[in-house]
Amino acid sequence: MPGQRLRIGAFEVDLAAREVIDPATGHAHRVTDKARAVLVELIAAGGQVVKREQLMDRVWAGTLPTGDVLTQAVTTLRKAFRD
Repeated sequence: MPGQRLRIGAFEVDLAAREVIDPATGHAHRVTDKARAVLVELIAAGGQVVKREQLMDRVWAGTLPTGDVLTQAVTTLRKAFRD
């Protein structure tokens, strides 16, 4: 992922640095590894709906987390994207 930067709407995302740069303020919001992994899965889905179970299986493979971890990751992304 080094050097991978992309634009989502007006926001710039630096996947390697795990940052979402707010265009209004220039502030970089750092997200967790898991929040970044959720974002990558959503981007890969190309606008299609991704079921909660699919995200849990892909991002938390081989572990037994509660559903709260996905909720926390999505909340982190929403804050970073001011949603």
